[in-house]
Amino acid sequence: MEFTERDIAEREQLNRELALARELALAIGTAETVDHAMAVTLRQICHTTGWVLGEAWVIEQDQLLLASVWNEGPEALDRFAAGLTGTTVPLGTGLPGHAWSTKKPVWMRDVASDPHFLRAPLARKLGLAAGMAVPVMSGHVVAAVLVFFVTEPREEDEHLIHLVSGVSAHLGSLVRRKQAEEAHRRSEEQLRSIADTAVDAIVSADAKGTITYVNRAAEEIFGFSYIELMGKPIKTLMPERFQPAHDRGFTRFLETGEQHIIGKRVELVGRHKDGHEFPVEIALASWSAGGETFFTGVLRDITERRKAEQAMRQSDQLKTALLRSVSHDLRSPLTAIVAAGESSASPNLSADSRREVASVIVNEAARLSRLVDKLLDLSRLQGGAAPPRQVACSIEEIIQVALEQTTGEDQFELDVDDQLPGVLADAIQLERAFANLFENAVRFSRGEPVTVGATVLDGCLVVTVADRGPGIPAEDLDRIFEPFYRRADDSGTHHGSGLGLAIVKGFIEANGGSVWADSASGRGTTFSVQLPIQRPGTAADSTEVR
Repeated sequence: MEFTERDIAEREQLNRELALARELALAIGTAETVDHAMAVTLRQICHTTGWVLGEAWVIEQDQLLLASVWNEGPEALDRFAAGLTGTTVPLGTGLPGHAWSTKKPVWMRDVASDPHFLRAPLARKLGLAAGMAVPVMSGHVVAAVLVFFVTEPREEDEHLIHLVSGVSAHLGSLVRRKQAEEAHRRSEEQLRSIADTAVDAIVSADAKGTITYVNRAAEEIFGFSYIELMGKPIKTLMPERFQPAHDRGFTRFLETGEQHIIGKRVELVGRHKDGHEFPVEIALASWSAGGETFFTGVLRDITERRKAEQAMRQSDQLKTALLRSVSHDLRSPLTAIVAAGESSASPNLSADSRREVASVIVNEAARLSRLVDKLLDLSRLQGGAAPPRQVACSIEEIIQVALEQTTGEDQFELDVDDQLPGVLADAIQLERAFANLFENAVRFSRGEPVTVGATVLDGCLVVTVADRGPGIPAEDLDRIFEPFYRRADDSGTHHGSGLGLAIVKGFIEANGGSVWADSASGRGTTFSVQLPIQRPGTAADSTEVR
């Protein structure tokens, strides 16, 4: 059987088209983007079939957008392509819009004379004739339209339409895959954005207990960077003493599915990068993906909440103690003043008795005034309304002023070193602190001398106040600075309002110092106050601490 030149040419064309189909299927399957795949498709189809112009229209906001053009023709078509890129057409309009609306290939024998072709004048000017449009389907939805032109009129070519439709099917698969990937990427970005802007820490780990994700809040709360935590054991974020229990619980859940804290909100202890521990509230969940188990914890640093709860408890305790103090300590001097006032009104009262009654009124009023001052001092300290105004102070002068405010000044023995350095502090607050400390010592000294010493020790100024009273049991030493806690003397009687030592502690610590007590039952008590020394070059003028 002999083949004509036409037969040979058709066979060669068929082979080229088959090669084209294989080549495009491979190129489209490995393309990184839809735009790149469409550009390759236009170029290869035009090159193989001899069609001079190819266009790729994509769906953009309910319109077709001319995204890519390929030209195998004269220079004029280059200008045609450059001028039209970015053009949009609505559904059902023109050659690409008609293919979009019908979801079927559309053939025009001669676009230059077809009334439905919107660019007919331009097509005549450039010498374009036949045109075809093939929809690229992504499932049941048109994702794009491929349009091709040639320079001579042609009758509909089913073979060519079938070839381009086959290529379009590969493009449609790519579009579906890329759309799914893009949707997944957007979803991941959205979730990551939500997680990264969350106030609470979010930490995920795999079935080996290895951290796979942390958000920004977790970095801030635990002090580790994202890089430092990725791939590290989850127990990096917990104190060592809790890690064995974590390992046991982790293993138990993976082996048996038994849950103790998963699915619940519990309070645990976290460990910061610098080693300090802090309370956390955690809600832990488990989930599966790809046959593997993962865990995600949402954690919140509840340090401030704990402080607020403690402050609330202390406030409630203070209110209760204050009511108790008002009902007893304030009423006692008021009762004495009222009784003395009523007695002073008696016409039969002698001059000596009146002086005695007046002395009672004055003394009880002074006692009442001191108690009110202490309540106000404690209230300001509790409310943070007593910031110190620091100036260069002489500790000798502060001690002397405090002694002058104390009843029984002659009971004190001073053992103060010469030429002590100054302190940078609020002089008035220190005077009130030492006055309360001296008053406390006199109350429990049983008439014996109270020794006040001052010296420099380990770079700090240390003032000691030692009485020879009944002492304080070891179990009570930690409580004596609590508001309204009262010491008992050797007879078991409780003295004072229970405010003085709390005020001492508050004012001393507000000025950067510390106070503590050493005592043995029956052998007296020594209170020690440690204050920072004013360093050379420190401004001596008033400086408010912020």
